[in-house]
Amino acid sequence: MQIRIITPTLAHEAALLAYQQALAAAGVPVHGAYFDLFPDIPSWLAACAAPAGTLLPNGIIKVADSNWIAWNDDSARVVGVINLRHTLNDYLRAYGGHIGYGVHPACWNQGIATRMLTHALQYSDSLGLRELLLVCAVDNPASARVIEKNGGERLDTVDHEGERLYRYRIRHNDA
Repeated sequence: MQIRIITPTLAHEAALLAYQQALAAAGVPVHGAYFDLFPDIPSWLAACAAPAGTLLPNGIIKVADSNWIAWNDDSARVVGVINLRHTLNDYLRAYGGHIGYGVHPACWNQGIATRMLTHALQYSDSLGLRELLLVCAVDNPASARVIEKNGGERLDTVDHEGERLYRYRIRHNDA
């Protein structure tokens, strides 16, 4: 599958809604994007463009970040989303990390998460981020493998709202 990692725009609204609906139909929570906090995709896109310090609907203060989608030109479909937080607040330091990502359920085990994470790690170089924190659910071995494949070293396991999470560190470019 040929995909491009691109910045989402309003032109992707229908595809983002279809992605969100596919996750809901599979009973999979949204990871890598926080559009489930907003009433519609335009509101989420506005929040993506908002500066750090903006209060999000869940009461968390937004940090500087970058958001991308994995786009399949052949099917005109969003097959994944990824968010790179340039800094961490207390919540992200404990439970969220620098990078969150998710893949369309119909596209699992096709290397999309690995490609998105590689993209985010390359971009993090331009920001001077050399040590990144990533988090995944203990019951998500596929995500753990993606993180470990990209150099993730497991730090510990934490509990958050009834869910067990692995916390990983990725040292990038001689951190």
